[in-house]
Amino acid sequence: MEFMQIKPITISTLSPLHIGCDEDYVPTNFVIKNKLLHYFDIVSLADELTDAERGTLGNQQTIGAVQQFFKSRRDRLAPLASHLVEVASDIAKEYEEKAGKPTQQGAGGAPIYNLFPISRTVYNPLDASPYLPGSSLKGSMRTAWLNAVNKGQYLQSADKNINRNLQQRLLGYTNGKFENDPLRHLLVADAHYPEDGEPAPAQVLYAVSKKKRLSERSTPELKVFLETVHGLLSDTFTGEIRFTDNKITWATLCDACNEFYFPP
Repeated sequence: MEFMQIKPITISTLSPLHIGCDEDYVPTNFVIKNKLLHYFDIVSLADELTDAERGTLGNQQTIGAVQQFFKSRRDRLAPLASHLVEVASDIAKEYEEKAGKPTQQGAGGAPIYNLFPISRTVYNPLDASPYLPGSSLKGSMRTAWLNAVNKGQYLQSADKNINRNLQQRLLGYTNGKFENDPLRHLLVADAHYPEDGEPAPAQVLYAVSKKKRLSERSTPELKVFLETVHGLLSDTFTGEIRFTDNKITWATLCDACNEFYFPP
């Protein structure tokens, strides 16, 4: 008889959480007003624009002109928004100052614009609520489990297949024998907001890339705009985990995740 343990889980967010999806916010589907990103779909937009405005938009040759087109009409377009997202104050200020205006010159004097690419978190297309894909959750659990099995040993290798070989060694399976991978018996469902709850609120923040080591060479920090789920929310998502054998248990999995992800 196959052993199966079903474990409902409740997931809280300790820090802002972002899981990327294929559809991001682009200058043709949002405006920012009063520190809120107003997202609208292309169908609603097409119905609102006049024939003259559609012609004007179609003739724009630069991303800056497209940004300015929507920014100058945001009072009229904002009510069309299908959902709103809170925007960090500095990002809203940057939008006011730079959207639709050249920020510098490129080769040959061509203007360069701030594209304001905002990476959207994964969401349910029916109500735009964020959720956590089971595959992403399981990937996080797998990383924590590998860390626990490795027991802090230092890894150093020039092998280009170090990641694959490490997993095979730690989990005790060989290439092509994935049925022996113990994590095959861990099934993780998508996690959504509770049926009796509200969708987790989102916020657009900066993600700043910093060098791990100080350098004498001055290099600009790479800023990325990310839509995230607010941190410090309890009972944000609910889902389900199934264990189809006893090689990994709920208690040992929790210990591995807590050790890896919780601050010391």
